[in-house]
Amino acid sequence: MKHHLPSLDAVKVFESAARHLSFSRAADELCLTQGAVSYQIRKLEENLDCALFKRSVRQVYLIDTGQQLMQMTQLVFAELERTLDQIGPSDTSHDVIVGATIHVASH
Repeated sequence: MKHHLPSLDAVKVFESAARHLSFSRAADELCLTQGAVSYQIRKLEENLDCALFKRSVRQVYLIDTGQQLMQMTQLVFAELERTLDQIGPSDTSHDVIVGATIHVASH
């Protein structure tokens, strides 16, 4: 079954930019350049065929569509994180410690 979803990377970049209301801070958080963040957001907006941000000289603002996507993205990411925590390895240690004398260990 093929999904018609934008790339998860673009959605992750969007979520960070929307949370910070800054492409620069999102870039710092994600270890990307500001240009890469701007590019991902632009491609996401093209993919969705709608604007998500209002851009001004040194600030970006979420418009209604961006706010809707931000709320859903945060819910989906939180649920995904909970699910991955449940299926991932537990915090209990699986190490086995064996004690032996030098004589036994050398054989």
